[in-house]
Amino acid sequence: MADPLLNIAGLNCERGGDPVVVNMSLQLHPGEILHLAGPNGAGKTTLMRALCGLLYADYSRLEWNGMQVSSALEYADELLYIGHRSSVRDRLTVHENLQWLASLNPAASLELLPDLLQQIKLAGYEDELASSLSAGQKRRVALARLQFSPALLWVLDEPFASLDVEGVELLQQWITRFVNEGGSVLYSTHQRVDFPGCHYRRIDMQVQGEAA
Repeated sequence: MADPLLNIAGLNCERGGDPVVVNMSLQLHPGEILHLAGPNGAGKTTLMRALCGLLYADYSRLEWNGMQVSSALEYADELLYIGHRSSVRDRLTVHENLQWLASLNPAASLELLPDLLQQIKLAGYEDELASSLSAGQKRRVALARLQFSPALLWVLDEPFASLDVEGVELLQQWITRFVNEGGSVLYSTHQRVDFPGCHYRRIDMQVQGEAA
């Protein structure tokens, strides 16, 4: 297997002054899917946000793509984080939201939009305000950003939440294609989702202070 894309050791994070992630080590390789599992409060979101440079964390070792770095902010431009809250703007139409998401990557082509609208099952909804969409439709719009990103790593917090069966299958396909092309995915979910033929690992996290 290739050298790790992300290699951390001795990671510690706090929330409100209380330890949430303690002395954690983690490696993530190119072409690998890493599933963070565990109960609410186990620190999955805290860990992902720390790895994206959105929360402060202490490390004894932090390496990105074989290089030692002092902060996650040094590689933040090479990953894409999508949180469990939708980033869709209610006052924009579906098409305007997709244009805005595409604009976050200057190299993205707007020629992809018609096909992308078909993929996320929102063709015909282009001029609808996002405020009128269901939670699942908003999730599809937010996840469309994956198709515009040149990132090496996708960090996805509960990406399957609110999706119907078709939406889950579409995201499975996108993730499978991405890792087969050498990308890496770190995600959390409470749902059972399979990735046949992919290199998949699962880490079970626990609430600090609870017995193993």
